[in-house]
Amino acid sequence: RVLMQRVRELPVIEAATIARAIPLDFDGSGGDIVVEGRPAGDDRLQVGASTVDEEYFRTMGTRILNGRPFTARDTATSPPVIIVNETMAKHLWPGRDPIGRRLQWDIPDGPFLEVVGVAADGKYRMLTESPRPHIFLPIAQRPRPRLAMVASYRGDVGTALKAIGDTVKAIDPNMPIFETKTMDQHMERAMMAPRLSAMLAGPAGGLAALIAAIGLYGVMAYSVSRRTQ
Repeated sequence: RVLMQRVRELPVIEAATIARAIPLDFDGSGGDIVVEGRPAGDDRLQVGASTVDEEYFRTMGTRILNGRPFTARDTATSPPVIIVNETMAKHLWPGRDPIGRRLQWDIPDGPFLEVVGVAADGKYRMLTESPRPHIFLPIAQRPRPRLAMVASYRGDVGTALKAIGDTVKAIDPNMPIFETKTMDQHMERAMMAPRLSAMLAGPAGGLAALIAAIGLYGVMAYSVSRRTQ
């Protein structure tokens, strides 16, 4: 909390959040959900999950379509809450308001989590994925040992990274910081598979064109030789 408060006060930072995991990070978690009032195993649904703080949706530009985002009041001692994405809300409660519904996630006999918001769908693992169920949990209620900080900044990215790094070191000099990068650099990994496919498709397409040309030449040559006196 102290770190995020100080980072958000930096003149170079517009907004900042911490999460596990961020979109297209290949580091997300998942599990089964059980809806309150339905037998275990009935309409069981495998979902992806992200643990985020209260500034996540504003920083990432993810719209809350219904209900509310997480707030500072969602603490370890407050009633457990959850935000679901639009696809999940439509699947579980078609034509009904999901706000106030309760479900369990990935913990048999664990506490029921109250749905307080519905977030717009996004891309969570791959750019090519179809809309898939996803949930968001408040980090104060689900602390994680490894987190990513995402920040939007003003001016030069190097200045922003140095300011954040200095802030971390001022709080805890031994706290490790790794994989510092821009969102464009983060997206390069997500684009790796499509780019590799394109690279492989190019030579394959060239070979197919060559084979087609040889075949066409052979057919035409054979046709001409049959008609030549």
